[in-house]
Amino acid sequence: MADEQTSDPVFEDPPVIETVLGVQFAPLNGLTSAHVGWFWKTHLDGEWQKVAETVALPDEFERFEATPPGRVQFRVEPIRFPGRVLISQVNDGRMIQIQPTRFHYNWNRVGGEYPRYRKVLEEFDRHFGSFCRFVAEAKLGEVVPNQWELTYIDSIPQGALWNTPADWHEVLPGLFSPPGPVGSSRLESVGGEWHFEIPPQRGRRRAWPCPGPPGARPGVSRGEGRRARRPPPGRRTPGDGHRPAPARRPRASRRSPTRFPGTAGG
Repeated sequence: MADEQTSDPVFEDPPVIETVLGVQFAPLNGLTSAHVGWFWKTHLDGEWQKVAETVALPDEFERFEATPPGRVQFRVEPIRFPGRVLISQVNDGRMIQIQPTRFHYNWNRVGGEYPRYRKVLEEFDRHFGSFCRFVAEAKLGEVVPNQWELTYIDSIPQGALWNTPADWHEVLPGLFSPPGPVGSSRLESVGGEWHFEIPPQRGRRRAWPCPGPPGARPGVSRGEGRRARRPPPGRRTPGDGHRPAPARRPRASRRSPTRFPGTAGG
């Protein structure tokens, strides 16, 4: 069935195994790991018990300027400190990621059934709001968003809707085409990444299939995200269900300068 406010399909049992809502903002140059620990102890309850630190994610901006043909771009950056602090609940699949330019909120299917996008968005809003208040209280500056990103990772195990990669076009007909014959060869895998503009240049949807982790059942994943350069004037709602992907972990994300829609597939 479709969501009343969107044309997105709604599934009783969505194949999503992870959802990430993230916001990138102007650097908080005074933010340290000690500040994140302070936030953890004063603004999160006792369910948030696990803490780790890893390398910071690079800043990324969704741009629409034409790139001159033949131009090769590359970027070399030193490892930045402080890095990215990961604060997790023990058995519930929730995680908060904080670095001087990013705040991400993850839901992972280790804690049970998917709570639906609206619920994850409410949780993101609550914790991101607490973080913004903490930044003001600690006199670290102001959180000024410049990019928003929403990512889904779906998994559909082999045998449910497909048996070989040659069947993937039946699961994702808008992305894959039926494979043509190549002599006596047999199709083993398909790769690629699809980019779709969210008009008028509000961001991009991206989708790509990728293999699951070692030891996982084969499957297709889909990612969907949006990046934005500025917060949107208002919030719009995406639908509470999304299209399945073949099992090998397809991944999808929306990147956009505007804020998250109020509802989304899944």
